[in-house]
Amino acid sequence: MTILDSPQLTTHVSGDKAPSYWGVISLIATEAALFGSLIFGYFYLASASPHWPPLGLHPPDIYHGAMGTALLFSSSIPMYWADVSIRRGKTLQLMMGLTLTMVEAALFLGIELVDYAASDFGPQENAYASLFFTITGIHALHVFVGILLMSGLMLRAWLNHFNARRHLAVQNVALYWHFVGAVWAVIFSSFWIFPRVI
Repeated sequence: MTILDSPQLTTHVSGDKAPSYWGVISLIATEAALFGSLIFGYFYLASASPHWPPLGLHPPDIYHGAMGTALLFSSSIPMYWADVSIRRGKTLQLMMGLTLTMVEAALFLGIELVDYAASDFGPQENAYASLFFTITGIHALHVFVGILLMSGLMLRAWLNHFNARRHLAVQNVALYWHFVGAVWAVIFSSFWIFPRVI
């Protein structure tokens, strides 16, 4: 018997023993460090400025921001439903949950584009403007990647790749998506709430 034939070497297709699960955890840790350093830079500059945002600039529209936040936060509910459903072998509910999540994510991106168009500054205006477009732009890219990942899950679900035992890809994308929502809570607090309360 070779080492590759050993019964002690098992391949985990779900749960926290699967290698790809830990790959997603590592990705999330890396992305958290990225956003953390950018947000730290934002607050560092804010602490050194007598006016934040600088005079002549206005924080992004609170109404649009609140709508986008509600959409992104609520999109975690159908994603959670999709994840739980496939763990029970319910492929139709998985696809319904993914569809609802993607629709809410697309609406969130639409609102963000409206905010960009309505802003009274561009990314090269000053440090505040650069940080606003950089941080929200990187987050928007994460949302778009999430939509692509969910589209891939939908295709695989149509091809019956998932069941109650094999659903690790869904679990990993759900974990990523909840992280994207958590990061947005910090971004929304920083750009939409913080300038209005200082």
